[in-house]
Amino acid sequence: MDKKRIMVVEDEALIALDIKNNLIRLGYEVPAIVASGEAAIRCAEQVMPDLILMDITLDGAMNGLEAAISINKAFAIPVVFLTAHSDNEMLKLGQAAGAYGFLPKPYDARALKSTIEMAHARFQDMVEIRRLNEELQQSIDKVEKLRKHLPVCSWCKQVRASDGSWHELDRYLTDNAEFQFTHGICPVCKKTIARP
Repeated sequence: MDKKRIMVVEDEALIALDIKNNLIRLGYEVPAIVASGEAAIRCAEQVMPDLILMDITLDGAMNGLEAAISINKAFAIPVVFLTAHSDNEMLKLGQAAGAYGFLPKPYDARALKSTIEMAHARFQDMVEIRRLNEELQQSIDKVEKLRKHLPVCSWCKQVRASDGSWHELDRYLTDNAEFQFTHGICPVCKKTIARP
């Protein structure tokens, strides 16, 4: 299995180095360490890590919360916040910024792996939920299209498509709604056919 790539965003060089060493010891790759929110956004685009471990208080004009919001808008990368402030207000701000987890500072090296793994699993679940929602929306759109545009000829039972062309019902539903048909004879028709 490929190693997860964790980008570190931390403005205190000694803490950043300690985090990097612990991540490597735990079996992760650390493709980049940056110290500001602006650099985090640029680097995230270049490196596309599996997860970003980001301090909330950073060098530069942009803090970690603002950087995480920008990263969440532009890229599909989960962010775990490192923070010395774990009060309710900070947690709410972090959640609003799209945090997938929090790691209090000073951080516990033993909690590092579990926090990363839980955040990554939660992110994968969210990706799957989005995919399923998109599939569901496509199915709803197909049903709506069929509901709005399904005039049937009373004589030959063909269906008129939205472009005005006429089609056999089973062909039309197979092409537009991915229906699968099996054909047989109903009991009433069977009796009619069996009459001498």
